[in-house]
Amino acid sequence: MIFSRRLALLLTLASLSPAVELAQAQTFVQLSRRLPANANAAIVVNAASLYDSPLGKKEDWRAKFADSAESSPLMLPPGTERAVLAAELDIASLRPQWEAAVMTLSVDPTVQQVAARHHGLVDDIGSVPAVWLPPDICIVKFAPKIFGLLTEANRQEATRWIAAATDKAEVPLSAYLEQSVSYADTAGTQMILAVDLAGALRTDAIRSQVAASKLLDPLDQAATAKLFAGLQGVKFGVVVNDKLNGKLQFDFADDASSLAPVAKQLVLAIVGGAGAMLPEFNDWKAQAQGKSLSLEGELTASGLRRVFSLLSIDASVVGNDDATLTAKTPPAPPATKAPPLTEEQLAAKASLHYFKAVDKYIEDSKNLNRADSIQQAALWLENFARRIDNLPKRNVDPDLVKFGAYTSQTFRYVVDQAYGIEDKLATMQQPEQPVTYQEAYVPTFNTVNYGGYFMRQYAPYYSATYDNNAYNQALQKDSAAVDKMRQEAQSTLAELQKNTETVRKNLTEKYKVNF
Repeated sequence: MIFSRRLALLLTLASLSPAVELAQAQTFVQLSRRLPANANAAIVVNAASLYDSPLGKKEDWRAKFADSAESSPLMLPPGTERAVLAAELDIASLRPQWEAAVMTLSVDPTVQQVAARHHGLVDDIGSVPAVWLPPDICIVKFAPKIFGLLTEANRQEATRWIAAATDKAEVPLSAYLEQSVSYADTAGTQMILAVDLAGALRTDAIRSQVAASKLLDPLDQAATAKLFAGLQGVKFGVVVNDKLNGKLQFDFADDASSLAPVAKQLVLAIVGGAGAMLPEFNDWKAQAQGKSLSLEGELTASGLRRVFSLLSIDASVVGNDDATLTAKTPPAPPATKAPPLTEEQLAAKASLHYFKAVDKYIEDSKNLNRADSIQQAALWLENFARRIDNLPKRNVDPDLVKFGAYTSQTFRYVVDQAYGIEDKLATMQQPEQPVTYQEAYVPTFNTVNYGGYFMRQYAPYYSATYDNNAYNQALQKDSAAVDKMRQEAQSTLAELQKNTETVRKNLTEKYKVNF
């Protein structure tokens, strides 16, 4: 997962103070320049535009996501207007070294309010008000309604970050990330996920994979390897009007039109091999034009949620203790303030939010529970597991927390099965191995002079014996093992879905609330 739950703490700012006028508009590029410049991944969310889109208004996203932020594709509260997040990823594992965020909100809490809400420590770093939250999260207030967050940080690192972020020179992100972020300003793309891959891939590994790919056989092998060696990055953009529209794009340093004959098969092979396949990708249109290879089409809500499960911001704590406050929903006067909730009511409310989130991921897993999807869904299931692990558990029913842990463990078990299937399939594709080697010698037309004695020279030759019957039996055995692993994975997910209904029934009876 690219971004962790700790970033969610920034989102809780939206519920800390009365609504005030919107901050002076900042472009997404301007916001991004407050992020550490050594990031190689960025996510942009134009929440205000999403809420006000035809689809957002029709489905009342602002209210819906406030009520159940844990299970929404955005994981943002209504008080968030714009957000740019960044991370430095280890490309091989996709694990972040650090994570950061900059956001504009429709409210303007003080750092003292943030500290009081989360038992933090108020600090001043380079004349910028800040608050430290455990274990190592630094939240700063750059300007009215503009907040930043840095995780995995000590004070020295935070000081350097704030100094760079407040420098008038404004050090930008990499050229690729800044260009990707700019689409939110210039093209109106409302959600963008971008990863800078320039220089991240080994050329020898690329040449080896290109040579081994049957799909790329029709293409010039050397030219194709050179093209992929110049891969600059990959981005996924979402535009929302009356429906969701997505575009996955690989960007190269050179012209990529040579990939046109295999464009769709190639993209599907890449995402499938990464365990990041979406069912709708099969219906999307592929294109290799200019310096890009792309796939685009209509996106489902489930697909949106999967793609941005890489963004692990969890804003479910917003509004748990008090009403979410936005510019459009002023606080109620003291005389009409509702009485505090009882412990049982708090448990019911927190448990309902938690269960909705877990249930949404289980519901999404139903679409992945097919023999042809298990190994292509590993990334999504792994992200679902991490998202569930990071859900807030304050006041949640203890048995429900155990069910959440069981759910994430189940997803990870299926991920292990998926990788086992891939490994077994790779083994089955290896050529038949010889059983024995034989060595013999044959005479040649050459002679050798041994002290006046001439002798004919012999040359060795080797022969290999293959046992086709044993090889075919091994293939059948491996094929049966693959089928068994697929069936076990499907059965595991089916059992999880069955258990969900039992948990739902028990919680409804216990709290007298419809789960």
